[in-house]
Amino acid sequence: RFYLENCYKKNNNNILFFVVGDSHATMYASLFDNLKNSDFFISAQDGGLYIPNMYKVDGIKELENKNINKFKLKQAQLHINKNLRLYKSLSDQYEKSFFVIISNFVSHVETHDILDENFNILKNNSEIYNKIEKNLSNLISLLPSNSEILIFEPVPKPTLTLSECMIQIEIYGENNNYCDYSYENFKNTFLEPKKILNNLSLNFKNVNIFRIDELICSNNKCSFFYNSKNKQAFISDMSHITLQINSLIKDRFIKFLNLIYINEF
Repeated sequence: RFYLENCYKKNNNNILFFVVGDSHATMYASLFDNLKNSDFFISAQDGGLYIPNMYKVDGIKELENKNINKFKLKQAQLHINKNLRLYKSLSDQYEKSFFVIISNFVSHVETHDILDENFNILKNNSEIYNKIEKNLSNLISLLPSNSEILIFEPVPKPTLTLSECMIQIEIYGENNNYCDYSYENFKNTFLEPKKILNNLSLNFKNVNIFRIDELICSNNKCSFFYNSKNKQAFISDMSHITLQINSLIKDRFIKFLNLIYINEF
């Protein structure tokens, strides 16, 4: 009831965007809010690895001490299960329904130890990403066959927060491009995530991947500001996009949808 009253914008349209994920999903709320001729629902689990039957812990010490709060870790999985049930219920009311997954799983993998469904630690990135692909495939298979699935690819993160960047520019007199960063730093990190997302889109006809890295990065250089003069940043905290760039993403997202769904948006 809480989600339907607080997270569901119903305009009695024929299209539903049902958005789930970690805290990064909420940063795209205004993008979906401003789409015409569609309703949207958004539900995010802050701080969780939003991948079915996988968990993150802050460090190996938690495992050594056997101090794992399994109930707390399972909250993200419970959240996923609730959203699956709610999506199946809501999607029946629409001619076309999109199940949208937005999770910066790359950041979670890089900064945490990752556990499988039995709380066993996954020892390397290849093992982790193989498990992510398998578990996302299982999730997709649980959705109604007439669903469209959109997965937002995580974006390369800058090396500074917005406040750290502004200190360098305003106090130490650095140029506005001081905070720009190289995509090469993330190239290897993104190889496996890009591979599994491409595999999902090939294995499932109803899965498509939306990317904005080309908006931020070109010729191996990633811009910190999308408006350098006014110092308006793409990403504020080395992780989450700023709400303001939804206006930049909107045209790209609509074009992406129209290419796939033949000018329905």
